[in-house]
Amino acid sequence: MTNTDILERDIGSLNTAGLEKLIDDICGIIHKACEESMPTKKGRSLTKHRPLWWTEKLTDLKKEVIQLHHRLNRMRRRNLPLDQLAEELNNKKAIYAEELRAESSRSFREFCELQTKENV
Repeated sequence: MTNTDILERDIGSLNTAGLEKLIDDICGIIHKACEESMPTKKGRSLTKHRPLWWTEKLTDLKKEVIQLHHRLNRMRRRNLPLDQLAEELNNKKAIYAEELRAESSRSFREFCELQTKENV
């Protein structure tokens, strides 16, 4: 079926099955047109990329902060004391933030040192 065939059909004369088929055909054409005209990102690596300066240490610190955050929320739901864990979480967050800032700054400094008049 071509696109013009769909536009020339008399919708009023179609039964339920014919109308369903027409709707499926139109949706298929729209879907195909979208796929051909709009590129899509494939895979998680394109949507969740890490900066070049990201290190394993930063990954580990981030995991620790997230785990502590989850533990704190579990304890909060159970009405358990939070003081010690909250302090530990704040300390870990500070360490993570400092490490993140230091690594980012180091990378930017390195980038700036590599610049010359030609590539500025």
